[in-house]
Amino acid sequence: MSQKQEQIYLGIIGLLILIISILGGWYLTRSNISLLPSSDPVAQNLPREETTLPSVESFSVPEGPSIRDTPLVNAPNYIYLFTHTEDPFNHELSEDRWWRVGSMLESIASTFPSSNISWTIEFMGSDAKTISDRNPETGTVDYLLSLKEQGLVEFGYHAHHDPTYMNRPQNSLSTSPSYEETYEALWSWITCEKDPLYGGCVAERGGGLEAVLSAFGEVEIVTGLGIGTGVQYERSAGSQAVRELLPNRWLGFGIPDHGAVASNKEITTAKLSLMELLTPTHETSSSTFWMDNAIRINDDAPLENLNINKLTEGARLVEASLSSLDGTRPHVLNAGIADKFLYSVDKTSPTVWGYAHPESPELPSISIKPTKDIEKGYKLTQEALEYLAQLVSNDSTKSFVDSQDVVDLFTSEDYWNVTEEELKQMALWILNEWGNTPPNLVYDGEDFYSLSDAFALLHEGLQGSYPAEGIVSMVYGPWSLKKNSSSEIEISTEDFSTLLRGNLYTDNQIQETYKVGNQTLTSTQVLYAMSYLFVLGQEGVSMDRITIPQTQSAPLTYGILEDLGCTDCLDTAWSLKPARFQD
Repeated sequence: MSQKQEQIYLGIIGLLILIISILGGWYLTRSNISLLPSSDPVAQNLPREETTLPSVESFSVPEGPSIRDTPLVNAPNYIYLFTHTEDPFNHELSEDRWWRVGSMLESIASTFPSSNISWTIEFMGSDAKTISDRNPETGTVDYLLSLKEQGLVEFGYHAHHDPTYMNRPQNSLSTSPSYEETYEALWSWITCEKDPLYGGCVAERGGGLEAVLSAFGEVEIVTGLGIGTGVQYERSAGSQAVRELLPNRWLGFGIPDHGAVASNKEITTAKLSLMELLTPTHETSSSTFWMDNAIRINDDAPLENLNINKLTEGARLVEASLSSLDGTRPHVLNAGIADKFLYSVDKTSPTVWGYAHPESPELPSISIKPTKDIEKGYKLTQEALEYLAQLVSNDSTKSFVDSQDVVDLFTSEDYWNVTEEELKQMALWILNEWGNTPPNLVYDGEDFYSLSDAFALLHEGLQGSYPAEGIVSMVYGPWSLKKNSSSEIEISTEDFSTLLRGNLYTDNQIQETYKVGNQTLTSTQVLYAMSYLFVLGQEGVSMDRITIPQTQSAPLTYGILEDLGCTDCLDTAWSLKPARFQD
């Protein structure tokens, strides 16, 4: 290489080094990368000091979200086919239902493949065991499981008619039972094997819900579990007992429209009042709502006067009811098929008769319909099913749904995962809607949440945590009302923050009272204070003391639940919220 070439070569290398230096400095600047020791505690892996917000003497709460409602157009409607089995005694008559209606579904699925017809059969523990014991002889369980494999059938548990009405642990509960007493009674009810004629546990496990799981391998819905005779409210104790066996249980039934309820004017009025509160927009309807941390399907949609719950009456009545749908809001409609009255005369329940006549529990001939009437019932059932199958095949706004479909309609990733901004809107809603009672529900500008949801989410948010799961509809409200109302008080923010750094729950349940400094607060007062403190932080200020106004301790829904027969059910009142369609 000549001297001139060597000089050119060295010059090029020098130029490249200069360019690399310039580009490297630009990259480090753009990337916020420093070659010097960092003063940032995160970069040094040191604890970050808490930011001290400027303190203010007074604070005006900003406006929160307001509900704006617009009727929908061509809203979808969904049909939930179900059966409550309710007969462990009249084997041939009862089991004939599964073969005959199962055959109808197979035929319909073949004729209308796009209908996606699905049937939920809810067994009692006693008849699940009976049908299993008889399976080697009849093959009925095998047939039902084959329908399940075809996607035509799923299974659930209906607790109300398990043996017997007079001999069940709930009946021994006092008028104001503790959570622990109620939990033990309901846990026993859904797990112990019972004498099918006289009731009472004959084995600690293997009955109730567990009998259905053993027979069919799944329980997709739990209904009919109540704290007393004719009171089908699970409360937090029942819901938690079920979740011990079914951690992902999200579906149940709501307020019935039959039996003693149908003739009780006070209960009917209270039901309408409750549904009015829980149907605030056209994205909600009175056919569904949340209660005791599960979505509930009512027997009917009372505000819209919709009821297709008896397909045994044929297609004509179903068509007449569905024709009233105006497309302005979606519904999930219970459609009962193959019930006990296919073969028993009206108002003659096989379980009522059997428990009252344990020496001869089968229905007497006088209580069994004539063959021609039984055949008529099956014919009308088939007509109704075929009508619905053709309807949903030709109308994109109508669909059959199974249990998971229903859960998916009312939940979404956005619903479960509450963001910081959404939580701020919830806190603002609570503060702005608080009169002399806490609000009945909580709103983030789009979705609806319960008081229990808000309490747990605010507790997490005040620690700077916004978990993606495990909060919404997982925490239960305070068990009972220990104090009807409270006067205006001031609390120290420092004392309150000390409380919030601890555990506010006992077995996932909000406590009834909390100690803040030398003062005792109700859970309602804690909810208000958390909402206020969260909004302060979001607005970038702090206060040394927080004033909690004079307030009733329970929302208005607490009194409505009393009228519905649920006495001192503060936990259930805190769980109530509208079921908003997410599509």
